[in-house]
Amino acid sequence: MTMNYICLVNYYCNCRRHDGITSTSIKFFKDVHSLMDFLLKEMNTYEITEIYGKDGELLNVKVEYELGSHNVNGIMVTDEDGIKIRTIDDGQGNLRWSKENENLRTGE
Repeated sequence: MTMNYICLVNYYCNCRRHDGITSTSIKFFKDVHSLMDFLLKEMNTYEITEIYGKDGELLNVKVEYELGSHNVNGIMVTDEDGIKIRTIDDGQGNLRWSKENENLRTGE
């Protein structure tokens, strides 16, 4: 299996706002979908600080976390082309990925 993304990751075992980083590690992802799934599923436990390509080059991808009082309320990812993708609530309390202002353009 080819690993296309190498990420520097901080782990928080408790509250991200009030407690420090428990450990730092490296995680590998085969494609952008597995990376985005990880971000969404583990947003309260892990924080991706840097993303590298398969050849070890630092990618110009920015991950920003919107912190609430004790949890992460949302994530915004800005890719190398400046396209912003953020989490939005689907109306049933579940988060999903959406390009910024996508709902405004489509009228949904």
